[in-house]
Amino acid sequence: MTSHSNPKYPFWPLFIRILVYGMIMVFISQILMWDAASSAEVKFSENSYTEWSQQGVLIIMTLLFVAVAWQYPVWRSMSILLAGCSAIGLVREYNNFFNVQVFDGAWQLLSLIALIITLVFFYPNRKGLWLNLKAFRGSFSEGVLVMGFITTFVFSRLFGRTRFWETLMEERYFRSVKNAAEEGIELLGYALLLIASIEYLMHIRKQTLPPPHERP
Repeated sequence: MTSHSNPKYPFWPLFIRILVYGMIMVFISQILMWDAASSAEVKFSENSYTEWSQQGVLIIMTLLFVAVAWQYPVWRSMSILLAGCSAIGLVREYNNFFNVQVFDGAWQLLSLIALIITLVFFYPNRKGLWLNLKAFRGSFSEGVLVMGFITTFVFSRLFGRTRFWETLMEERYFRSVKNAAEEGIELLGYALLLIASIEYLMHIRKQTLPPPHERP
């Protein structure tokens, strides 16, 4: 039996993905190391490298989804919703800043404003959502997006429960260890969401490109 490689599906994109996404994982591990070496009052706090990285990922995702909505009208419906979710998540990450520097509860108000803006832009394009979901179903981006969401907003919260770490470490409990574990898992989830957003753009480009024999 002889094996034949299909030229339509080359392996080099897979190797590039492994290299690029592997470097992202190396970078976030280095960020955690920087925070571990920080002073006690900064270590894995709201002003830590980890927190800034999470905010940076949300900013990149928001801008990317807005750009996709602008450049690819067929995908505008789903892209607007994803941009809105990223923007609301970004406001949530700045909750302490808004509550202290603006007023208590400011982040809830800003989240509501972001939601309203999202719905205002989404409503005229709502009819395309079902088609977007059907075209997105089964893509690599979908799988990574789901895992990133579950890792960030479900597992990291459960893994970071104080009761779990008090039970694990008993009288040797250190809050910084608990914070490092929780924030590290959360940053991993955000890295997966970033990868999912990159794959989302690549999936859309692949969907909208003409067949090879029709390209100039």
